[in-house]
Amino acid sequence: MSRVDRVNEEIRFHISTILQRGVHDPRIGFITITKVDTSPDLRSTSIYFTSMQRKGAVEDTLKGLKASRGLIRSLLAKRMSIKFIPQITFIDDVSEIENNRIDEIIDILHKEKERLDGHDKCNKGNKG
Repeated sequence: MSRVDRVNEEIRFHISTILQRGVHDPRIGFITITKVDTSPDLRSTSIYFTSMQRKGAVEDTLKGLKASRGLIRSLLAKRMSIKFIPQITFIDDVSEIENNRIDEIIDILHKEKERLDGHDKCNKGNKG
């Protein structure tokens, strides 16, 4: 595991904790940190999140995260022992939601196929 990978994991852990306990902005609802992508020089990091809220509320969440960026960064500095605390950018990770929706559709298709296969077997048994 590279140094950047270790820093990504550490940032992900601490940001999750900070958002749960240290930031009290009402615009920030329940979110999940899905990915952290820090630059090789450790000067900037993109933090991807998902939210189960409707679209308008996600925009409010993003505004709350942007407004809290300074506080989050200072709390992160107290928890991490690296020379520079990276600049933070929050990104709504819609790919996670899209992946979940695709998984749901695939599950529905599998269940429908099983149902149809079972129906075909019953019909073939009745003809014979």
